[in-house]
Amino acid sequence: TNCTVAHNSATTAGGGIFNDLGPIQMTNCIVWGNSPEQIFNDRTEPVVEYSCVQDGYSGTGNFSADPLFLDAANGNYHLVPGSPCIDTGADASDPAYGAVLEDFEGHPRGVDGDGLPAGSTGDGSEYDIGADEYVPFIRITSPEAGVDWQQGTVQMITWDSVGVPGLVKIYYSLDGGTTWVGINYGA
Repeated sequence: TNCTVAHNSATTAGGGIFNDLGPIQMTNCIVWGNSPEQIFNDRTEPVVEYSCVQDGYSGTGNFSADPLFLDAANGNYHLVPGSPCIDTGADASDPAYGAVLEDFEGHPRGVDGDGLPAGSTGDGSEYDIGADEYVPFIRITSPEAGVDWQQGTVQMITWDSVGVPGLVKIYYSLDGGTTWVGINYGA
């Protein structure tokens, strides 16, 4: 569940997955760029659902579209904004799917990464397909961390938005992060 199997090769069969004695079940997996094929089945057919498999594979919620990795050539298989694997998976929090609650980096699963209403893609759970859960974020570019400002001064903050749709509400703290106050827009 929630695996990324990409850019592997084998000499005879099953560059991505070699299924010999099965049965196996794959949910929310990306199988892409493997050779000589993505999935090789010797004796049994796996159950594959809500997965992105190059050249396609039958099953509920499966598709074959470029997963849009950040930098696959250098082994970075994070998803980028616009990836068809964002929010198109199945809820894998059930023990039957392995009780998957976080991605490989510890980010929580089921984060809305495409900005669409819940339930409009996948099974409606907002789970991503693959090992990475895409988490939209903003990156402060100025000022650098740890800058102190005097109360009453005007300061400029700049940031890059990565996959964050719409407006961003900014909060600040005057007590080291114990309480936070939102900036009042239009005041």
